Amino acid sequence: MRGQIYGFIQANPGTHFNYMKRALKLNNGTLAYHLNVLEHDDLIRSQNDGIFRRFYPADSRIVPGNGGNGASLNFTHVQLNSTQDKIISVIQNTPGLTQKEIAKTLGKSTQVVNYNINEMAQIGLVKLERDGNKTKCFTGRIYRLEEEPVDMI
Repeated sequence: MRGQIYGFIQANPGTHFNYMKRALKLNNGTLAYHLNVLEHDDLIRSQNDGIFRRFYPADSRIVPGNGGNGASLNFTHVQLNSTQDKIISVIQNTPGLTQKEIAKTLGKSTQVVNYNINEMAQIGLVKLERDGNKTKCFTGRIYRLEEEPVDMI
């Protein structure tokens, strides 16, 4: 049962208790017990989000976004795949690289790097800046669930 709950959270980061309860057809006590054990074992983390307590895999990252009216900060919770994590590391170490240079550094195809960078750019994790006919890559702001904000630029 615990593995099923953990798998559900990995597939649906940011899910809340009632949604999990309905989707997995569990009663309150069973779900609460297993969530508590998973959090105690540092496999998941939880965070209050207004009236909901949301659950994430322990290695999730949150990226600040614009709250609907621009007045408050809203957070997008993402879990990076290994390629995206490597891309972020390369950009952090050498800001301003092109996608082709990143692909060469990682030994990946430009198509794979392009796809992953575009996915991360859509949520603000990577910033793309045109410089003539080249597009340079920079990182945005990244927050870990358990840490204060860090500027990754």
